[in-house]
Amino acid sequence: QLLPAGTQLPMPWPAELQDYSKMKDSMSAEEKKLFEDYRVAKGIDTEVPDHSFDAQKIFEQWVVFGICLALALATVVILLRVQGRKLAVDDEAVYPVDGGRVPFADLIRMDLRKWDNKGLAFLWAKKPDGSERKIRIDGFVYGGFKKEQGEPAETLLKRIRDNFKGEIMELVADEETPAEAAPPES
Repeated sequence: QLLPAGTQLPMPWPAELQDYSKMKDSMSAEEKKLFEDYRVAKGIDTEVPDHSFDAQKIFEQWVVFGICLALALATVVILLRVQGRKLAVDDEAVYPVDGGRVPFADLIRMDLRKWDNKGLAFLWAKKPDGSERKIRIDGFVYGGFKKEQGEPAETLLKRIRDNFKGEIMELVADEETPAEAAPPES
């Protein structure tokens, strides 16, 4: 902590504070009068000593400010970008994030291999020009998997799967245990 210039260290307990009559009189006087009288008597300056910052310290503060500002702006951009994402499904079609309408009849492939571990599924749909369109379903963005909220992502995927007639790629758990597995043929 900075002390005013001319402050005696170690600072003795002021005699004025040991005088009961002065303390009692100061209660009815203006605020800080006792301290001001003590300060003037001891020659203590009220000005705080100068504390200069060199150019390097100021530059460091500007750099930190710039980094924090860049991180804040990046966070706002990501928040605004993700906030508007919506994937909708009705009885006839899927309405992906990037717009448009994809009828269930146009869906040709569904990849569910990453759904259980990462919450990601992919759909491929035929375009009128013969090419394929890839639709990404991120369960954590579109509702999440919380049981108390009714697992909106699982409900969304189930609804798509119920109306889907194409090829489904899934991970199949191996039923055999390693001990029962046949040895490899040489």
